[in-house]
Amino acid sequence: MRHGRAKAARKTLQYFHRTIGLKAPYDILLDATMVVAMFQQKILPFKERMDRVLQTTGADGPNHYYILQSAVDELQTIHDKLESKKHIKAEAFGEALKFIWDECTVLDHRKKDQRIGKNEEKKDEGDNETDDASPNEEQAPASVQDDLLHLIKNDETSYIVGTQDEGLLHTLRSKGTVPIVRLANSSVLIIENPSKMSQNHAKGVEEKKWKNSLQDSERKLVTLAHKEKRASKIISSSNSSAPNQRKKKAKGPNPLSCKRKSGAGDKNSKESASKKRRMRAKAKGS
Repeated sequence: MRHGRAKAARKTLQYFHRTIGLKAPYDILLDATMVVAMFQQKILPFKERMDRVLQTTGADGPNHYYILQSAVDELQTIHDKLESKKHIKAEAFGEALKFIWDECTVLDHRKKDQRIGKNEEKKDEGDNETDDASPNEEQAPASVQDDLLHLIKNDETSYIVGTQDEGLLHTLRSKGTVPIVRLANSSVLIIENPSKMSQNHAKGVEEKKWKNSLQDSERKLVTLAHKEKRASKIISSSNSSAPNQRKKKAKGPNPLSCKRKSGAGDKNSKESASKKRRMRAKAKGS
């Protein structure tokens, strides 16, 4: 990782540590687009590259990887279709699924607050599904994107979200409290700098904390100081525009860039030149 990129990533991680309490080892929530893109672009080995971007070491412990059950179902469906057609992309989807089975914990929001490890057998999962169903369980959101946003909103865990979905990226940036990992230019794994919305949110939180820590007398003094500062700015801006600036007058042309007038001097020079030519001609004739 280049020095400038590593420095920017470190500042971003420090920022989210201050604002949302993000700390290593990190909980990384992936979606299908991210996992498939990593294997299609050969950003491997996956976990080592992610550790390098997030600057985690052995002392911090291993990062935890999560993915939604709805994303796995979607990925499995696409893989089966590509496999039946023997499409070249089926290999990347198969590798992505293998990574999910081996390294990720699958989160199923069709059952309230239940986390399912994918290393459990599907048979046991299917047997328990009918027994555990109850009217109090939450309904599954309409799409994978809605499912992911639902998890972020209701789960107390501070996730780093890895996605290549532009619509989801736009929504997460507007929230301002979610760290984002993505592939820039389809080849470089980065953690995004905090968006403007994120910075404004953090500033508002800090101001709220600061105001709540002040006593009434201190708060009045601060308010008065802000009013005086605003008034002085208004006065200084009005004074700066008050004095009449001297109007610029049109100046004469630059004499060096002007064409010289043709006069008597030019005529004399022409006559002397013709005389010299005649004299040279006579000298040659003699």
